Order: sequence, then structure tokens, then C-alpha cells
Amino acid sequence: MGMFDEVTIKCPKCGEENIEQSKAGECLLIPYTVDSCPDEVFEDIILNCPISCLKCKYDITARDIIISMYPRLRIFSFDIWAAVY
Repeated sequence: MGMFDEVTIKCPKCGEENIEQSKAGECLLIPYTVDSCPDEVFEDIILNCPISCLKCKYDITARDIIISMYPRLRIFSFDIWAAVY
């Protein structure tokens, strides 16, 4: 059995907490939230998007994860997500 870290990602549609595994970084079986994970683990999670919510099947995108970390980004009226996709 391999080692990994876990990142809890909250679905923006239903609020369900989804757990994703990452093999990036030290892989010490550490549970993280999106806000607390190391950069290399965060990058691994973003690169594996979309993530399907286990409850409602909504596809959680990189944009959804970034907005959950920085809610003020919702106020921008121009498309800042071109680099994410």
C-alpha cells in the first residue's frame, strides 16, 4: 500500500466534503484542507480537476477551488480564469 496525503475539498453546490488523495510532496498520510495544504499538494489537486462530488456528482473545477479560497474574486467582471483552463 502506497503513502499519500489527503485534501478535503468542499463542494460549492451541495456543501459535501470530498476527500482527494495526493501523491505529491512528502506523503506522510497527513489530512489537509485546501487552505492548509503545501503548494505541491495543492498543485497536484488542481491539475487533477475536475473532481466529481460524491454526493451530487457536480464537477468541482479548479476555478471552484480557487474561489473557495478567495471569495472576493467573485466580484471581478472580467474573465480571470483563462490561465486556469
